[in-house]
Amino acid sequence: MDRSRLPIHIEQPRVKAAFDIRSQSEPFPPPVRVRAPDGAPNVLVILLDDMGFGASTAFGGPCSMPAAEQLAGHGLKFNRFHTTAICSPTRAALMTGRNHHSVGMGILTDYATAAPGYTGMRPADAATIAQTLYGNGYATGAFGKWHQTPQFAITPVGPFDHWPTSEGFEKFYGFVGGISDQFYPSLYEGTTQIEPPASPDDGYHLSEDLVNQARRWIGGVRSVDRHKPWFTYLAFGATHSPFQVPDSWHPVIARQADCQTCFMCEAYCPVDALFVAPTSGPAPPGTIFTDEARLAADGRFGEYRRWIGWGSGRRPGSLADRNAELTELAAPYLGGNLLA
Repeated sequence: MDRSRLPIHIEQPRVKAAFDIRSQSEPFPPPVRVRAPDGAPNVLVILLDDMGFGASTAFGGPCSMPAAEQLAGHGLKFNRFHTTAICSPTRAALMTGRNHHSVGMGILTDYATAAPGYTGMRPADAATIAQTLYGNGYATGAFGKWHQTPQFAITPVGPFDHWPTSEGFEKFYGFVGGISDQFYPSLYEGTTQIEPPASPDDGYHLSEDLVNQARRWIGGVRSVDRHKPWFTYLAFGATHSPFQVPDSWHPVIARQADCQTCFMCEAYCPVDALFVAPTSGPAPPGTIFTDEARLAADGRFGEYRRWIGWGSGRRPGSLADRNAELTELAAPYLGGNLLA
């Protein structure tokens, strides 16, 4: 089977057909399906918005992220992963392995123009990792934030050629744009807009919903074909504004007194001490806000840090635990949009 070009072409055995089926002596072989290579791992990519890797406890930072610690403890840590510092270009580069300008994503899809490299539309000759894996026999599912579809295409009738289901994903559940309410999200399943399955009064929050949907989908894949590997792209929107934390989580992690000095020093110094920062040096300067702005920012960072601990730091652990019996699991845990 030649996997150097997609779609993979499989030569079917030629059998001479008789004029009458009753005279057919040589049986027709069943169609040959493309299967993933033996030992192909399951792949789970977890992407967090607006977060550098220095914030996580997995890299010595102040934000408790047990799931990231668990994955890092049994895997590898990388310190030369670069992003483009904004949403759509980072995602396009991650999905294609190419420079964001070369795939039309030099800026957010919200501000796409006719200028080359800034159209917000991936060219057909730049395949996504989902297309590559799907073409090699993987099941593919995307859950959460997409933000790679041009604005003119986000309509009930498309065009859908730049939606997840046309970019290599068989399953999509999440929001198409760059930002969404976490209690009342603008949800899509495939290309159809749907209502959230529950309300905040019932304890609903989007991040938990995304993990549950991903678990359910993986369970379905496993029940139909337990040997079929899967690629799951889980992109949370919770660490992006508006930082909506469930009320029950507010008292769990006390807010630090000074977000600008304490948070930046906590996030910077341990990374340097762990020898994962490319170069060492003094911690960033602290006081750059007025007292009024500092208090406002402090409150927001308190929400941000609480949410990292609750939604993005713990919920993915249930997904990893659910699939602990799997033979192979490659699970990159990425902080998106910030240089890491």
